[in-house]
Amino acid sequence: MKNKLKKVIITTGTLLCLTMAPIAQNNPLGQFLNEVSCTMEVQAAELPYSIYWETQADGSWKYKLNTGGYASGWIQDEVDKNWYYMDESATMQSGVYKSNGKYYLLSELHDGHYGHMVKNGEVYQGITISASTNADDEGALSDSTLSALRNAGVNVDNVPDISGSQHISDGEITSPSPAPQPNKPSWEGKDIRDMTDQERMDAFFGGGGIKPGGTGSKIHLYN
Repeated sequence: MKNKLKKVIITTGTLLCLTMAPIAQNNPLGQFLNEVSCTMEVQAAELPYSIYWETQADGSWKYKLNTGGYASGWIQDEVDKNWYYMDESATMQSGVYKSNGKYYLLSELHDGHYGHMVKNGEVYQGITISASTNADDEGALSDSTLSALRNAGVNVDNVPDISGSQHISDGEITSPSPAPQPNKPSWEGKDIRDMTDQERMDAFFGGGGIKPGGTGSKIHLYN
């Protein structure tokens, strides 16, 4: 997990700072190594991520769910607040994606935030991104930005459509909400599908079932 990895780096950096400090006092090389290790510690501390991220053997990233397994869809990292997209194989993606008729850019830069959705005002490959800042479509690229990205060689035309993808944060699926269950046909609190044939007859015809000329039913088939 990213958090765990950084904690290891931070701890290692702290130990190096402590152990190299006496050497650094009288040794130029020791002083240099001490400065490098302390710099590593500071840099690691400035890159917090969710504890749910897991790096895979091939270098890809996945996001774990509290219920087990890995997430697919839009992920909002609850620590750095960036959005990421995981495909059906639950692997982090990059590039331009289309959702509900709008286009979003997921960074391909390996700068510590690979795969994050590039937002308004960020500079990407020399292009200042113009994108929506509205809560319901934050990051949706403007036409001018799409044109600039196209001119820079970024594929913005034949891109995957991921409309309807679920949203996940803090290890939980947040939207769309689980589909409501259809109302069950019932009679006096009892599911009709669990009733016997006689009980169904009694429910629909007022008791006594269907009888030729019956007088106890609500609907008379015969007089």
